[in-house]
Amino acid sequence: MSSIIDICNIALAYMGQSRRISSLDDTSVEAAQCKLHYEPVKKAILARYPWRFAERCAALTLRNEDTHPEWPYVHEYPSGCIRILKIMPTEKTWSPELVQEEPFDIGMTASGKSIFCNLSAGWIKYIDDISDPTLFPPLFVQALGWSLAIALITSTVGGGNIGVKNNLMQYFQESMNAAMAADANECQEQRTQPISDYERARL
Repeated sequence: MSSIIDICNIALAYMGQSRRISSLDDTSVEAAQCKLHYEPVKKAILARYPWRFAERCAALTLRNEDTHPEWPYVHEYPSGCIRILKIMPTEKTWSPELVQEEPFDIGMTASGKSIFCNLSAGWIKYIDDISDPTLFPPLFVQALGWSLAIALITSTVGGGNIGVKNNLMQYFQESMNAAMAADANECQEQRTQPISDYERARL
């Protein structure tokens, strides 16, 4: 399990920096740049892929006070939502392939950022802005470290060497591919029909 400081120091090591930080509030240039870049870089990585560890499901929250000329219903945009994956009706199904995904749009209303759709009630699946780094899988930590290193090398060494930045980008892409592959494998699809008592007894 990694802390934010661990991830920042990993990024510093990836970029060839020998100095380390013990707090984001250190007086060093490295700490200041880590504090500046960590959150935006983390959000960008979370937004790039439907990470299973960051998936959240929540009931839609209707905004009765808001209307839209093209959509019958307006709902609250979830707090901490990085990226919406799908809107679903409330009916349950035995198979992910049979889940009806509803069309939707995002925009601003008088109440703030909102979701527009054809459902008065339903579910929203989205990527949450995970704040606790101990929840990050090891390969995600690695990819985040490489991405943060790219941002830091530009800020801490006056733009950075192009060759070094290109190497960092290559390592980042390789680590992202590995992290996404591992994340995709952490799934067992549901059966299209429930297992009967007879079938269960034979297992």
